[in-house]
Order: sequence, then structure tokens, then C-alpha cells
Amino acid sequence: MNAPAQPSPPGPRPPDASGASPESPWTSSLRLPAWAGYALFSGGYFLLGRVGYTLLDPATRVAYWWPPNGLYLAALLLVPRRRWPLVVLAALPAAVLGSLLRGRSLDLALWFFAGNTAGTLLGAWLVQRHAGPRPLVSSVRGVFAITVLPALSAAPPRACPDRSARR
Repeated sequence: MNAPAQPSPPGPRPPDASGASPESPWTSSLRLPAWAGYALFSGGYFLLGRVGYTLLDPATRVAYWWPPNGLYLAALLLVPRRRWPLVVLAALPAAVLGSLLRGRSLDLALWFFAGNTAGTLLGAWLVQRHAGPRPLVSSVRGVFAITVLPALSAAPPRACPDRSARR
């Protein structure tokens, strides 16, 4: 008589022989397909963008804190670097749609997306360079890498005021 099959442990499945993980880390515990994780990220980015527009300084039209970029950074840190282009592609429609709904032109929306993406990619790269591919908040080095380095990388793109609303 054959023994019953053991259930697989919770969490992402181990990589296959090619080294590729069959599931996204976002959806492995939910048993959803990998594309669903990117779709959820895109929806979350859009919703956080709507929140972010309420935080604009009325005088300068500058957002000193942009909530979607925190989610963006977390998404980049959760997936392998080879999948970063997929995260960027998932953020693109959400960011551009959010800007268009605020009355910005398509070219300005794309420039804002490019600036936010450059700052977030730089932040993720700095975190991984300083604290490794999976930074932990259980060490001073990890806390520094996750909190200070992304803030430093995000400062230059945010220094440009939003002049689109003053036409």
C-alpha cells in the first residue's frame, strides 16, 4: 500500500532546474497565478497614487512623500532583479492613468513616471547593494538600507514641482 503524499510546505515553491521560481512571491501563499501579483501591484499603485494626490502641497504642487513609491520599492525588493522590468511594466499603466486623470498631458505623465521609476530603481539597487538581496530589519544595516537609502535616491526626482496644474 502506498503512503499518502505529503502536502507541500507553505510559501513559494523552490526553483526548478533552470533556477526560475514557478510562482511570484506575491501570490504563492494565495495560490494565484504569477500575473495576478503584477495586476494586484498595479491596482495598489493606482490607488496609492490617488491618495498621494491628496498630499500635494497646494502652493507648490509638490508631493514631498509619494505613497506608491513605497509599494514600488517593496515590489522590487520582493522579486528577483531579472523580474524588475515586469514590475516597471505593471506600474506604467497605473501611473500614467493616474496622471492623465489629474489633467496632465501624456508626455508629462511619462516624464513623471520615468522620474519616479529612476528614483525607485536606484533605491532598490542601493538597498540590495548595501544589505544584500533580502534585506532584514533585524539588523542596523538592514534598517539603514531600507529607510535611509531609498529616501536619498528619491530626493532628486521629487525636487521638480508639478507645474501642469498652473496653466
